Amino acid sequence: MKRHILIMAAALLWSTPVAVNADSHLSATQGEESVFTDISSAYWAYNEIDRMRTLDIFQGYADGTFRPSNSITRMQTIITAVRLLGLEEEANAKDFSTPVDFKDAENYFGKERNQWAKGYVLVAIEEGLLYENGERLDPNKPAERLWVASVLIRALGYEEEAQELMSADVTFKDKEEIPKDAAGYAVAAEKYGIFSGSSNGEFQPSVSITRAQMATVLDRTYKKLLANPQSKMSKDTFIYAEGNEEKIKELIRHGESYQGAEYLFGADPSSTEFFDCSSFTKKIYGEIGITLPRTSRSQFQAGEKIEQEELQTGDLVFFDTNEDEGINHVAVFINEETLLHATRSKGVDYTAFTDYWKKYYTGAVRVIEQ
Repeated sequence: MKRHILIMAAALLWSTPVAVNADSHLSATQGEESVFTDISSAYWAYNEIDRMRTLDIFQGYADGTFRPSNSITRMQTIITAVRLLGLEEEANAKDFSTPVDFKDAENYFGKERNQWAKGYVLVAIEEGLLYENGERLDPNKPAERLWVASVLIRALGYEEEAQELMSADVTFKDKEEIPKDAAGYAVAAEKYGIFSGSSNGEFQPSVSITRAQMATVLDRTYKKLLANPQSKMSKDTFIYAEGNEEKIKELIRHGESYQGAEYLFGADPSSTEFFDCSSFTKKIYGEIGITLPRTSRSQFQAGEKIEQEELQTGDLVFFDTNEDEGINHVAVFINEETLLHATRSKGVDYTAFTDYWKKYYTGAVRVIEQ
């Protein structure tokens, strides 16, 4: 069996176990202590910040703070985008003597303290996230919304579409402030939900992005990468057997189509607006031609039992958060760091496969034939 595995060092969360009702659960972050000293777990972007931290994409500072209101620089944006694609090892392996065609490159990377970052720029150029144009890289410049949008749209593999959208009608009220040769990135970023306009309908292309805002757009991009078969990341993110890749990607696309749907215990299995954990799995597997029973307990009996080290994307994983030797939750395994499921606090969404879930893990079954 050929296996394609995301190579990404992931720190694990510590969370407080919470007893919950059958076929329901709390999110892994609800009720737990913040890992940062300057934001609480109730902070508006805490889930996104913590998910990016868990995946080793975006970290806090050595003093335990996150500093959510600080601006993020262009270099920091490049580094997080490369990590998002799972290419950090490639960046670290680059020859730092390789030249790059930016006016300020020699001055910046000529300083020993900055040399480690050159590999990320080299990978970003190779992957089409940046273009060498003989102009300035401006690595320490605060990253502006439009510039970040261009990097993330390219990371998603939508550069060609963005170019086609350069002449599209721009509906933002401040469209005159958006350069015509970059308008396609703003349109694409809104189309795919990476960026949205402000409350007054402006894109604000020249406004610098904060660290908290960066965590949210990275999180949105990460979720798109997981489900997009054309993305630069998808083949390295999924774990699959040779021959069933397309069915797995179809399953994830169906799951993502319900992202944001609300949680309702005992939801009608035919509903597309409300789900509990097992109605969600029953729905999306049904849409790829696999009929599952209604409850998580019965779904555990529906497929081939597999060991945890054998897990592949698309397998069903089961949990006993009540610690009563039963099963009260089911999720779709994405990879070693990620689950897709219907949660009481967030509805249908991705969550990190944290220590909370590992503590209550009961078993797994495979229902997608190899």
